[in-house]
Amino acid sequence: MLALAMRCVLRVFCLLIRFCSIHLQMKIVMKVEMSCGKCRTKALQIAAQADGAEFVGFDEERRDEVVVMGRGVDAVKIVSALRKKVGKTRLISVED
Repeated sequence: MLALAMRCVLRVFCLLIRFCSIHLQMKIVMKVEMSCGKCRTKALQIAAQADGAEFVGFDEERRDEVVVMGRGVDAVKIVSALRKKVGKTRLISVED
């Protein structure tokens, strides 16, 4: 009986972790070397195509930092795409 109760508690706990990880708002900041306006536009377009991205823009103080906010956003995929299509990209921070 105790084993059944423990399995139920574990199952509920796993579902809760999945629910929270999917619904957390993430903020990803990346430094991208952009030399012209066309590169800035391209960087924003690439970041906006990411699954789960709800906001894409530049940092207020630093125009070379791209900020992506959303739920379930994969920072590694965005950085890889930016490196491939725009240029040098460095991941600055990932916050929940």
